[in-house]
Amino acid sequence: MRLIDADDVKKLLTSRYEGEEYIRRDVDQIPTAYDVDKVVKQIEDIMHDDSIRFCDQAVNRAINVVKAGGINE
Repeated sequence: MRLIDADDVKKLLTSRYEGEEYIRRDVDQIPTAYDVDKVVKQIEDIMHDDSIRFCDQAVNRAINVVKAGGINE
């Protein structure tokens, strides 16, 4: 599976088919496959768990990779 931009999908479909509002509503009802903010929040919550030992620098780099969508520049 790959992630796509819902706004791009709506633009593509509404430019080809009638019923723009119907298409927009349907696309908006599709659940998000990957929510960057939720993933980052979970990682940050783990960072604050005293029972887990880890390197802050490595976790911060991991968060940056997640925010960049997997592209580590």
